[in-house]
Order: sequence, then C-alpha cells, then structure tokens
Amino acid sequence: DASDPCACPAGFSRCAGRCLKRLDLAVFYPEAESQCAALGAHLAVPRSDEENQCAIDAATDVEVWLGINDTVTEGQFVGADGCGTASSTGPQWVEGQPNDLSGQDFVVLFPVERGSGWADEPALSLYRPLCQLGACYQPGCL
Repeated sequence: DASDPCACPAGFSRCAGRCLKRLDLAVFYPEAESQCAALGAHLAVPRSDEENQCAIDAATDVEVWLGINDTVTEGQFVGADGCGTASSTGPQWVEGQPNDLSGQDFVVLFPVERGSGWADEPALSLYRPLCQLGACYQPGCL
C-alpha cells in the first residue's frame, strides 16, 4: 500500500524495521550478492538480537547467506550494509564459530536444527540469499 510509509515492496516482509526477502535457489556467495543487488538490496546484516531473530524467521529453516565477511582482515567481520564491523563473538555465532577452516570468510545463518546461529563458510558453498533493503530501516516501523 503506497499510503503506508512502512510498507515493503512486493515479495519483501517487514521485521524490526527492515525489509527482508529470502530467495529460493541455493547459490555461491558472489551470486547471492548479485541476486540481492538486482533487487536493489544487499545480503542481510542483522545488527541486533531482534534483527537476528527476523533473519532466523525469514530463513524458514534453511541455511542462508548473510552480508558479513572477513575477506579484508581475518577475524574482522564487515557488513554489506556499510555500517562497519559485526561482532566476531557472541551468542549469534554457533559454538566453535567462526573458525576460519580452509579460508572460510563468508557468514551463513544456520536454522534451529543446525544450531540456530552464524558460521563462517567458504564462498563456493551453496546457500540461499537472504536479501535486505538498505534504505528502508525506519525505527517507527516495527
């Protein structure tokens, strides 16, 4: 509805002030970035517990790529939203992660049955993109 200032575009769902959309085809990380960009979005970057729960809900029990990586400086995870680093410690990470085995620089969100959290993975793994519109965060649109 164009009269609703909090409306997300068709196919996106609003949660915690963000517009999210999970795509259905599992792809490598570079393709996931491209597919989100084609929608005018970037891979999702949960920055709060509430946003992380929204990402878990949007993933609907499948693994999804997040827009977080440590390709520039190992251990320093940067978000695709342009808002700086993301924590490399904390409850959002699956136990024992990140572990950087074999150049794992890209973050995946695993569903509940796999630990319900983030893990670092290589770019050439197949997961579904979770896209987020960057310009649509509105604190009053919760």
